[in-house]
Amino acid sequence: MGIGNIETWYYDAIFDNGYSIVTLINFVRTIGFGIAITSLYIYKDGKLISSIRNQDSSKHFHGSVDKPLLSLKGIDILKGEIQPSSNNWLFHLLLGDKETGVELELLKDSKAWTGKTYLGNWIVIPKFKVNGTIFLNGEKINGKGDGYHDHNIYPIYAPFITRGYVFGKIRAGIADITWARVTKSKNNNETIVVINRDDTFFSIPPENIDFRTEKFTKDHRKIVPTIYGLDVDYEDINIEVKIKSIDFHHLSIPTVNYWRHHVRNIGKIRVNKISKEINHLEIAEQLIFL
Repeated sequence: MGIGNIETWYYDAIFDNGYSIVTLINFVRTIGFGIAITSLYIYKDGKLISSIRNQDSSKHFHGSVDKPLLSLKGIDILKGEIQPSSNNWLFHLLLGDKETGVELELLKDSKAWTGKTYLGNWIVIPKFKVNGTIFLNGEKINGKGDGYHDHNIYPIYAPFITRGYVFGKIRAGIADITWARVTKSKNNNETIVVINRDDTFFSIPPENIDFRTEKFTKDHRKIVPTIYGLDVDYEDINIEVKIKSIDFHHLSIPTVNYWRHHVRNIGKIRVNKISKEINHLEIAEQLIFL
């Protein structure tokens, strides 16, 4: 374990009724100390309308090494099981309460992949089919849509050796795409594009990726990109997409400036001679360590 690490379980979902949610379960551990932080953010048409954030001692937080299971104060907030009808993983996510909260089922709909960045280890499931209920001001809002999950672990000293990252995803039907740029220093970064299709995944070589900031604004005295361009030309893969922020909000936590964007992906993707125009909403992130 070394001197400590930060472990994060991230889920987001965009529903067909205009609502979207992001949940975060963070566990910070150092020698002799641990803390669990759970967060829920609810959006409507890309704008934040409600959020909750709770912090608990590690003595109330438990997980399983045998199966996906996290519990807090005796309540299972995340658990996974194999669904017999599809032989695929079904996750149950429970955060908040009947006043402000979510109860979701997420059925895994793409192959998981693992990777390693300057920050640490990264496990990604790019696509889920999501059904469930959002509780907002005591009202039940049922919805369905698409979801995303990643699970990452990085050392607690990462803010001192890494400048930050941006990441997002593009779902095109013919393929699911995860993109990221992790910056270690001003002239040292890694750009990642992973393609999921036909229950397989593969990484695009960095030399075949053109990822650039085309427009930005300033927020909290930092540069915040509002339009990215992503072009890929590799074997039977061609991507020409603009990633346009339609709204964002800022979160400030110790050692971190963080922006969550609702973005519209606009462009064209070609995979194995099949082309598709895309124009859809997704969630992206930008993080800068102080």
